[in-house]
Amino acid sequence: PTNYISTVTIPVNQQVKAMEFLTVSEIRSRVTGMKVGEMQFVYSDGTIQTHPLVAGINVDGVYMHFASETQAVLTFGDVVYEKDAVLGVKTVSAGREHFDLWAVESNPRTVLKQITISINVADVKFCLLGLNAIKSSLD
Repeated sequence: PTNYISTVTIPVNQQVKAMEFLTVSEIRSRVTGMKVGEMQFVYSDGTIQTHPLVAGINVDGVYMHFASETQAVLTFGDVVYEKDAVLGVKTVSAGREHFDLWAVESNPRTVLKQITISINVADVKFCLLGLNAIKSSLD
C-alpha cells in the first residue's frame, strides 16, 4: 500500500539479445536478500520469462552500492571498473550517490513484446531512468 505506481508495462516489440536498465532505488536494510518485485519479459509466442528483483542482487540503496549484479554509475561520473559476466565490466564503489546499470538476457529468436516491472514491497523505491535494447546479431 503506497501512493507510488507499483507496476509499469513498457512495449518493446523487437528481437533483442538483452535489455539494459539504468535504475535508481532506495530500500530499508531489513529487506536485503528479499525479493521485492519482478520483471516479466513477454514474448510474441506467448512465453513469459520472470526475473526477480532482489535487494542486494539487482536493487540497492542510492548511497551504497551493494547489488551484486549491477554496475554503479556514480552521479558525479567517476567510475572504477572490473570484469563482469553479463555487462563485461562492473563498477566497485561505496558511499556515493549512484545509479545502477545492469543487463538481462532475452530470447533473441523471438520478438520481446513487452516488459512489466512490479514492486511489491511498500518501503522500496525503484525508478527506471533508462532502457536500452541490445539488438540480436541473428538477423
